[in-house]
Amino acid sequence: MSRSLVGRTIVVTRPRAQAGPLADLLRERGARVLLAPAIRIVPARTRGLGEALDQLAAGAFDWVTITSRATVEMLAGRIPPRSVRAQV
Repeated sequence: MSRSLVGRTIVVTRPRAQAGPLADLLRERGARVLLAPAIRIVPARTRGLGEALDQLAAGAFDWVTITSRATVEMLAGRIPPRSVRAQV
């Protein structure tokens, strides 16, 4: 079931390059959409990231929490999916 959003203003805080599909869906339901990017996604510069990714691929962690689409995309680009022993 989809509700009408007529008369509502919704602020989309995703980065501008990712906001389009969500903004379009909201507009289709009648919302007034304001784009206000609140974050900028940049490549990680953390020391030890490569080592941590190797450990992840080797199954060294019991749990991993992935909290963003950007993280999923980064992991998918750096770790062959078949090498990860994971239960979802």
